[in-house]
Amino acid sequence: EAHVQLEELFHQRKIRLDVFLQLRILQQCTMEVTGEMDAWKQELQKQSQDFSAEKSASPRHMERRLAMNNMIYEVLQQGQDLQQYISEIQASGVEVSESERGLSAQVEELQHLLQDKQKELQQVADHTHTHLEQSLQLRHLQNQVKQVLGWISEGELMLSSCMLNSSCLSEAEQLQREHERLQQAIEGLLHADSLQRTHQVALALQQRAELLVRSGHYDPDAVRSCAQTVALHWQTLMLRIEDRLKLVNASAAFYRTSQQVCGVLESLEQEYRREEDWCLAGERLPEQLLPLINKHMEQKEAFLKACTLARRNAEVFLKYIHRNSVTMVTGHSRVPEQQVKGILSELLQRENRVLHFWTLKKRRLDQCQQYLMFQSHAQQALDWLQQSGDHYLATHTSPGSNTAETQELLNQHREFCVSAKHTQEKVHLLIQLAESMLTKGHAHRAELRRCVSAVDKRYRDFTVRMGQYRHLLETALGGCSQDNRDLELELIPNSLSDSDPEVNLSDPSHQVSDEKRRSARKKEYIMAELLQTERVYVRDLQECIETYLWEMTSGSEDVPPGLSNKDDIVFGNIQDIYEFHNSIFLKELENYEQLPEDVGHCFVTWADKFHMYVTYCRNKPDSSLLIQQHGVGFFEEVQRRHGLANSISSALIKPVQRITKYQLLLKELLTCCEEGKGEIKEGLDVMLSVPKRANDAMHVSMLEGKFSPLCFN
Repeated sequence: EAHVQLEELFHQRKIRLDVFLQLRILQQCTMEVTGEMDAWKQELQKQSQDFSAEKSASPRHMERRLAMNNMIYEVLQQGQDLQQYISEIQASGVEVSESERGLSAQVEELQHLLQDKQKELQQVADHTHTHLEQSLQLRHLQNQVKQVLGWISEGELMLSSCMLNSSCLSEAEQLQREHERLQQAIEGLLHADSLQRTHQVALALQQRAELLVRSGHYDPDAVRSCAQTVALHWQTLMLRIEDRLKLVNASAAFYRTSQQVCGVLESLEQEYRREEDWCLAGERLPEQLLPLINKHMEQKEAFLKACTLARRNAEVFLKYIHRNSVTMVTGHSRVPEQQVKGILSELLQRENRVLHFWTLKKRRLDQCQQYLMFQSHAQQALDWLQQSGDHYLATHTSPGSNTAETQELLNQHREFCVSAKHTQEKVHLLIQLAESMLTKGHAHRAELRRCVSAVDKRYRDFTVRMGQYRHLLETALGGCSQDNRDLELELIPNSLSDSDPEVNLSDPSHQVSDEKRRSARKKEYIMAELLQTERVYVRDLQECIETYLWEMTSGSEDVPPGLSNKDDIVFGNIQDIYEFHNSIFLKELENYEQLPEDVGHCFVTWADKFHMYVTYCRNKPDSSLLIQQHGVGFFEEVQRRHGLANSISSALIKPVQRITKYQLLLKELLTCCEEGKGEIKEGLDVMLSVPKRANDAMHVSMLEGKFSPLCFN
């Protein structure tokens, strides 16, 4: 019995020792696993801050995570088995100490510890896994960006290799064809996987980047940077392609237009140089000449518009040359800008020549029309003399058989003299008009003289015969013989200074309307004032440069220190303005002296030159301030020494006043011109834009507030 008890005690003790051993093993395994978990947790936390993860990092992470979960599962299972074992021991009735009841609690505590650690590790592992996936997505996105940027670089290389400028129309058309091939080549850059075009890939990358940012990527700035980099490079390439296309098209448009315009101008010059008899030796009717005159007027409007179009195309071409910073094709010695300006200079010379010969032809056409109208009215007078005058004299030869009949014939004679008086006035007017045309120099002077001579001779013969018949009638009545002075003409004068050169025989009253006459005279007056004031303006600029500017830059010791080496501030670009007006603009205005309705074209032609006034106005406040602070006494002494009428302030304000003078004269010219209103309006717009551009450049109203008052020259 004692042996049995001893065995029972031994068995119970063995069971308790086995439980304690398993508990210690469980504790050791738990500590080892939690140690592994803590170490991996630290590794994961460190890895979550590493942005250079490799592609294999994510699979390794999953393998490690699976292995860790297996270890945790085994320890948890071991704890559950120990719990089950303890429960079975207690159920078997084996006596255990009271402390053994705490074994189950210890096992449960170890399991809770392990489960808590597992949850923490699970969160860190999930975060790290997300980080690894996002890192790989970012790397993949960056690789795609690199690939797309490579395609874009290829496009830029293609574009750079073709970035050449043209020097003629054939080269410009060749560049257009090359640009079409270039666009096809760039559009042919394909994505290797999706087979989408480059711009579609760039768009897809941008959309993918937006999705990554919205999904909470850990580095949204890097993702956005990828999308922005692709978008920026692609947009830059597209803008360069677009600018180059505009350059190529602008060059083709300019060369094509200039070539066509030069050809038309050359043809017109040859046509206008030809001497033709538009009167057909006087056989043409005056109204038959009107279509030729109208066509001639339309030609002027057409070629002036064509020249303006060529200049505008040149401006566009030069703008895109500067924007693209292109170089000339190898073999050309002049840069594009110089070549374009050379073509424009040649175009301007041709335009001026054509305008000159157009004016000469217009004058000849007008003279032909005048001659035909003169001839028509002269023929009307001759026809009346032949049909009415000769018929009357042929049917009235007898003084009558009695006094009553003679008196009746005399009364009829007087009535006929009234109608003959109208013919006498017409003949007198014809002689005056012929003398006026001959005085001004007429192409048909010989024909006019013959025509006047024929009419004069025929009418004087008629007057003599009328006088003889009247004398016959009055003698039969026993009256005194009187001459026929009321129907006689004066001797044809050599010149009629008081004759009106604008007599229009097509008007039944043979007079030009007062309104048209005043309008024509006003145009001549405005044009004369424009030329006169332009000459005075050039002379004033020259005087300012040769006195005030010369005294300041001649090295004189009298120059105040505050003005030393500051002539560019005091006078601005006044020398450039003088050179332009003296060498170019005054001569151009003189070409339009007889064509006031076309003078607006002159302002449009040289519109870009008037930008120098913007520069001048922008500098004017600094100039005025510097003179006021340092130069009042010095310039007053210069004015006194040279005896100048204009002070330095008056001299330097003249360019500003000149712009307003142009505006005033063009506005007045616009009110009295029926033809050419469009060109005058365009010229006025050019002058109105100068102060506006100056205001925009200075942010100050130069022409309204800085100078008071703004008076005209």
